[in-house]
Amino acid sequence: MVQLSQSQFNKAQEFVLTQGRPLEQALWRFYFEEEPAAGVWQALTKFQNDDGGFGHALEPDLRAPASSALATQTALHILHSVHTPVDHPLVQGAFRFLIDTFDPQTNVWRFIPPSAGDFPHAPWWDQTRLSETFGGFLINPRANILGYLLWADLPQAEPIVRAIYLDVMTRFYETDKAIDNNTVFCYLNLIDHLPTEEKAKATDHLLQLAHLSLQTDPNEWHTYCLKPLDLVSGPEGPFYSTFEVLIHAHLDFEIGRQTSRGSWEPTWSWYGNFPETWPEAQKDWEGEITVNMMRKLQRFGRIVD
Repeated sequence: MVQLSQSQFNKAQEFVLTQGRPLEQALWRFYFEEEPAAGVWQALTKFQNDDGGFGHALEPDLRAPASSALATQTALHILHSVHTPVDHPLVQGAFRFLIDTFDPQTNVWRFIPPSAGDFPHAPWWDQTRLSETFGGFLINPRANILGYLLWADLPQAEPIVRAIYLDVMTRFYETDKAIDNNTVFCYLNLIDHLPTEEKAKATDHLLQLAHLSLQTDPNEWHTYCLKPLDLVSGPEGPFYSTFEVLIHAHLDFEIGRQTSRGSWEPTWSWYGNFPETWPEAQKDWEGEITVNMMRKLQRFGRIVD
């Protein structure tokens, strides 16, 4: 079993604290230096707009300042991960934006606003075929946002939950083919917040889909695909026992993938689009991915004391 050495840990720390955004620096201090979540909250305020939503390249592949469901669900993921109370202003603002931008005619959230096309972005955020690319937004981001609405249990969001819950769950249970990693992420978050009586059934079904969707060939783990560690946040997760051998093989693989700068790089690029902006986005991603990878290595006991 490969362990991350103290020297490698120090390199990761130096990279995040000197090259990462203030947000990733605050997350590092929260996870590894036991600093309070207030530092993370303060860093996130820089990404929030007056409408309560988030933008300003919080999700590094979309550089637009305007609020989007994409960036807002990213903010909620971070806020939830640092145990932010539901009544916190950042959380309340995020839900205000999501409630205000829900389309009751289609029962979805448009992932990003049309104005985002005026700013540098990854090719998959092109406006031309956005709805087609993301399946009409019926799963991503809808299932993910539903998970956060269930977590918050806000009275003002109850009409939205009632409008989409049955359709989201029906589509989920009717799926019997491989799904991509982003769809898996949506369902993982949704299941985490389902009522107890539904959670076991949904977990069993997602396990079946994971068997169909997981990339088990280590030679492909350097590509953008569903990897073993994507299914778990730590050894306590419901998918750990099923994929334990693959998960530990993937942990070994990722320890070997750390760069000489101490970071982990994204497994994707913008493929020549906005070449003047991609280096900035890549650097932002490196900080985010490095914090997340180090957190998983910490949870699996893979860092030398």
